[in-house]
Amino acid sequence: MNKRVNKFWRWIATGIGTVVFGVGICTLTLIFVLPVRLLPVAKSVKHRWLMASISHLCAFYVKAVEVMGLMVYTREGPKLSCFRGHLIVANHITLVDALFILAESPYICCIVKVELLTNPFTRYIVKLAGYIPNSSETLLSDAAEALAAGKNLLIFPEGTRNSYDEQLDFKRGAANIALSTGCPIVPVVLSIQPRTLQKGEKWRVIPDSVVKVDISSYRPLVSPDIVQADSPVTLQARQLTSALVAFYRQEIGVIKTRQLHPEQTIQVERQRAS
Repeated sequence: MNKRVNKFWRWIATGIGTVVFGVGICTLTLIFVLPVRLLPVAKSVKHRWLMASISHLCAFYVKAVEVMGLMVYTREGPKLSCFRGHLIVANHITLVDALFILAESPYICCIVKVELLTNPFTRYIVKLAGYIPNSSETLLSDAAEALAAGKNLLIFPEGTRNSYDEQLDFKRGAANIALSTGCPIVPVVLSIQPRTLQKGEKWRVIPDSVVKVDISSYRPLVSPDIVQADSPVTLQARQLTSALVAFYRQEIGVIKTRQLHPEQTIQVERQRAS
């Protein structure tokens, strides 16, 4: 009986959270489309204002769903607010992955699917924040400009939500950006159990248990340490992409071991350090 009551509450709380976040996005859009757009300040300043506002909204959402009992949140590694001008790379599991990352730093510019620019609910906020479409012909130059301005770039190399944790069908977009700009890569590994808000899944489909969200970030990776400098750029992109996939597979395995067998965590960490 208690399980049924708990699941019903989480269903109600999920609906509340979705509505509140939607209202927040609509409010930001109205504020920046009308009053802020008319202010005589540089577009780059308006981008910073909106990115900071989005970060605060995401942080509120993450805290709210945690307080309402929808998830248990665990965070490991350096805070993303410590970095500027880095490429943040993350695996893609659930609809709200980006919210966890954006909540940590007001300096993150997203590389987004072009569909978000045609969706009436998201297109204005995406344009006003200066987010970069992943199909843009000027993607590399836009990315270089954002990084040079001190923004971090967030990209999900899979391009869409995966079907299982180890799928990791990384495209070469992240590698191409890192190689063309020379920026460091900050890996962010997400583990969400049980999986929820997956591709094609309705928001009202609630897992039987509370969702455990485990997010780990790592020290920056530098491309020259991974690829062969005398190789053609296309080969370097393949090498870097393969290295990222291998890194993520290893770290996902470590996180799962930590979740299933907490007593083995110290032993695993010692083996990785040796």
